[in-house]
Amino acid sequence: MSSSKGSGAGRCWFSRFASESDVARAPREDPPLGPFDERRAGLDHVGFAVDNRGALDDWQARLADQGVEHSPVEDTASGSVLVFRDPDQIQLEMWWTKPRVG
Repeated sequence: MSSSKGSGAGRCWFSRFASESDVARAPREDPPLGPFDERRAGLDHVGFAVDNRGALDDWQARLADQGVEHSPVEDTASGSVLVFRDPDQIQLEMWWTKPRVG
């Protein structure tokens, strides 16, 4: 499902995927030039959910085997995350959410 709101430079597109992930995109009339920089307005990072905590360990090993610089898997109160960057330096995350207890 896709929808849009506004008009011209203020137009924003929203998409909902089968996985219930949402994406919002708001184009600019005069996009900044130069390499990606997350401190500028626009894309900050992209995250991907994994099915279980062990999948993050598998991805960490796979990234290491391929020579991709990455963070260690970090465990938090709500889940675990593995962070790396694509060749354009856009931050990518793989995230596992801990099941809720109770």
